Formats: sequence, structure tokens, C-alpha cells
Amino acid sequence: MKAADLRNKSALPGSGCLKQEAEDLESRIPPRRSYENTAEFSEVCQDGGALCPAGRYGAAVCQLPEGRRKSQEEDAYVLGMESYVYGFPLVIMDVSKGALTAASSPGEYTAPMNQFARMTHYVSPDFKTVVRVSLNGLWSWACGDLGPEPFVFSVPDSHGRYYVTQATNMWTDDFASIGYRTTGTGPGNFLFVGPKWNGTAPPDVKETYRAATRYVWVINQVMAKGPKDFAAAFEISKGFKLTPLSGWGKPYTPPTNVPVEPSGDVSKDPFDLIDDMDAARSLSGLRCSWSTIRHTQPMDRRLRK
Repeated sequence: MKAADLRNKSALPGSGCLKQEAEDLESRIPPRRSYENTAEFSEVCQDGGALCPAGRYGAAVCQLPEGRRKSQEEDAYVLGMESYVYGFPLVIMDVSKGALTAASSPGEYTAPMNQFARMTHYVSPDFKTVVRVSLNGLWSWACGDLGPEPFVFSVPDSHGRYYVTQATNMWTDDFASIGYRTTGTGPGNFLFVGPKWNGTAPPDVKETYRAATRYVWVINQVMAKGPKDFAAAFEISKGFKLTPLSGWGKPYTPPTNVPVEPSGDVSKDPFDLIDDMDAARSLSGLRCSWSTIRHTQPMDRRLRK
């Protein structure tokens, strides 16, 4: 099988991404060499030290002189290490998202997509789904999907009590900071939009925040001075709401008994789940869908070479 033939093999794993990889491959494989079947092609790619499912360098590298081949393999090793560091935030966020949304209704530590989980007390030391959060406030968070449409994020009047809302994209970059220090403690509405959305915000929205990725995390922390202050802090926490733009200005109730995504693995902590993954599995669900942003573009170009 020649590299050009791969474009027509829709049954191959990851074929949507494979098409571009195969086109890239075609210019690198000498025409004198052909492959009789996919298994032989895969073996050649493995022998060549390929980094990707389509064997971006593998088949070409295996025909180079030994010196050049060793140099190519060393470069591939370094690029593989850089690729791991580059992709790790996306993978850990995706796995954590699956664990945090593995619930049919909201609780203290899990909630369906686009709904808040709300703690009624300081975080338990046994909670290890994400990095240990601080012990000076009550936390609530939601994993949001901005692909179908934006969401209006509503905050209550905290009556001067300190709170902060941190909204992050899947690269773990903050794209919004709302609260005591930045927007004040009065009530308000803010619009969270995805990278591809173009539209007009409702007139009662104070500000629009654009995320660089489809999926986001919205994390709230309300200051609590101790167990006796939990009830008052929790009342404020209950005032944080996410409303789909299509439901804004109408009576809206979040759905109940939401089906749990089978990808939400809660058998282990996310870091341990990633530790058990191979490279193909860890990036297979992300490599066609993540959004690049300005500071990732140099690495994007390097990986495409």
C-alpha cells in the first residue's frame, strides 16, 4: 500500500485526521518503495520511529543511511517529549472533565455538564480529582460546553463578601476573572462564548468573555471564615447560575436525570488514568478537535513539519 492509498481507507482508526497525515507522507516516501498491506506499512512506521498514527516520518526514515536515521530518531525523541508537554494540559483537563461530570444530578463534587457542583463545607482532604483547593472558602464549579451555544453566567449580590470566579479554557488559561477585585460584589450577568461564535450579546450582559476552546471550567470561591459562616457563604454560592443563551430571558430550569457519559471514568484519579494511557489513546479524542491559540501556534507549526 502506498501512502496515497491511505486516504481512501475510511476504516482506519482516526481516518479523519489520517487524510492530512497521508498527504503529508506522500511527498516523503521514495516512489521505489511500496507496501502490500496496512500491517506491513505499520511495521515500517514502527521501525522508523514514527510519532503519529499515520507514520509521518517512519517510512521515509527507515530508508535513510544509518547516521542520518539515528539523527532523525533522536530528533523524533525530543519532539515526542515536547509533544507530551504540549498536549498534557488538554489531556488532564479532558480526563478530569469526564470525572467531574460523571453524575446525573448536581452534588458537592460532581454535576452534569453546564451545571454547578456546590460544596457546603471546606473541601475534604480525600478529594483528589483536581489539585487540592484552598481551605478559606466554599467552592463550586461547572464544566461548560460552549460548542452548541454560549452561556450567560449570572452572579448574585454578595453584599460585600469576597468571592472570585475563575473561568479557564482547556489549556488551563484563564479567560475570565469575575468578583470582588475585578467586577465588584453586586449582581450581574456575563456571557461566555466559544471560539467560533459570532453574535450579539443580550443588552443586560455586562461583558462578553471568549474562550479559546469549546469546553471550559467555571470555578467559584466564596470566602467563609469557618464552619459557623458556611450557611451564609452557601447562600451566595447558590446564586451562581449558567443559562444557555437560547434560554435567556425565559424561565429556565437545568435538566435533571442527565445521562452520564460512558467516558467519565471515576475508577482512579485523573493523573493515574493518564499514567496508564499510551500516547495514541491519550490524544485520540483531542487531536482533531482542540483549538490553537496565539501562544501555542509556534508548537503547532513545529508538530506539523
